[in-house]
Amino acid sequence: MKRLVLSALLLSSSFAVAGGAAQPVTASTLRLSAPVGTAVNYQTTTKTRVQLGDVTVTARPGAEVDQETLDLTRDAIRQGFSQNMQNMTQTVTGQATYRVTGRDAAGNVTLSTRVTQSSGAAGDITINLTERVAPNGQRQVTGVKVDSADPQVREILSKFTPEQLNALNGQQGGSANLYGMPLVQGKSRTVTNSADMQGFLGGLLGSLPGAASVDLKSSPLKVTETTTYTGLNAQGLHAFASSFSAQPWKLDFTLPGDAGNMNITLSRMSGKATMLYRRDGLLASQSTTTDMQMRLSMTMDDQVVDITMNMQQEMTLKQK
Repeated sequence: MKRLVLSALLLSSSFAVAGGAAQPVTASTLRLSAPVGTAVNYQTTTKTRVQLGDVTVTARPGAEVDQETLDLTRDAIRQGFSQNMQNMTQTVTGQATYRVTGRDAAGNVTLSTRVTQSSGAAGDITINLTERVAPNGQRQVTGVKVDSADPQVREILSKFTPEQLNALNGQQGGSANLYGMPLVQGKSRTVTNSADMQGFLGGLLGSLPGAASVDLKSSPLKVTETTTYTGLNAQGLHAFASSFSAQPWKLDFTLPGDAGNMNITLSRMSGKATMLYRRDGLLASQSTTTDMQMRLSMTMDDQVVDITMNMQQEMTLKQK
């Protein structure tokens, strides 16, 4: 369930940064021009596949553990992963709506986004995000609310502060925000963005029992993205293509006393995306593929377990 909540919130962050805008081809930059009241509905699909890589089990420094015990632990982990493989390949569907809800005399636009992600027995998670878009393309999140039809998930979400929910929006000013980007075919822009994962994960951990006894440390998640304007497609939509990669990211959990510790390292993350924008300034479609490699290291009694996992994710968003 924790993974479900994290997935939905990360997805909401992706939607928050992806809403670019378009205007007539005579304009020099991408701008939001949709009239107040304009709304666009989308169908979303996220396919995620996790594959087990290497599994190694060694004795904790200073401890004596025979090889047979180490091998049994390794085999149990591999067997457990294999038995649960059906849960490691998931397809999550959802709905999204972008709505222009206001425009002031200075040209600042209020854009509201609502994302509902379905997840079977755990119910739906809904993210409502409101942001202010300035004429020069700068975006500022002014409100974030997350809710769920599942009482247990709702209880976890209720413990997040607005600041913690906003922590994932550190990338909103990056190249994925296409407002203000020149509409010159072949023109590229490269930006490195940083998301405060310490703030977000601290909020997630803080909502769980016994969290006060766990020491959590996380580095920022820094992603470099290059976006290129590729021109108008056959339907007259503005087309963009991007590629991105992340710097290595690490998360450490330290349990009290001799209870052990665990750390997760994102050793590789890269991907590509294509985006199409309507003439009125709202997103028409987006397709993103991401490839990640993670390493999990944890101490269990006198054994140290190291696991590598590969994850591939495909996300599509299409106007209905």
